[in-house]
Amino acid sequence: MSVMEGCWNLESDYRLRDVNSGAIVQVNRWQVCLDAQGRGNQTLRFSDGTTCEAPVAASFNSAGRLVLRDQGNVQCSNGTQIFERVTTCSLNSQGQADCVTTQRETNSRSNVRLRR
Repeated sequence: MSVMEGCWNLESDYRLRDVNSGAIVQVNRWQVCLDAQGRGNQTLRFSDGTTCEAPVAASFNSAGRLVLRDQGNVQCSNGTQIFERVTTCSLNSQGQADCVTTQRETNSRSNVRLRR
C-alpha cells in the first residue's frame, strides 16, 4: 500500500446525480489522502460549493487493482449524502490512476482519473 501513500486528486470530469431532484452536480475537486496502511480521508467539493468528507479505505484486489471503499455513505455540508461507493483503479504509464466508481444503490458507474 505504500506505493499509494499520499494525496490523489481528481483529474477528469466527474458528475453525480441527486436521487431526489434528478439534478446533475459537477464535482470540482475530489481529493483522497492515504497512509501507508491504506487508511485515509476524502474530500469532495461540488460546483455549488457543497463539500463532502468521509473516511476511505484502500486495498488491492486479486487482479492487482487498487480498490477504494467509502466507509459508509459520505455526508455533505448541505445535509445530503453520497451513497457508499467502490472505486477500482489501475495505474497507467503516466502514474495516474484510471478508475471506475460504482454505487450499488443507484446501479451507476463513472469513469474518473486521479493523479498524485
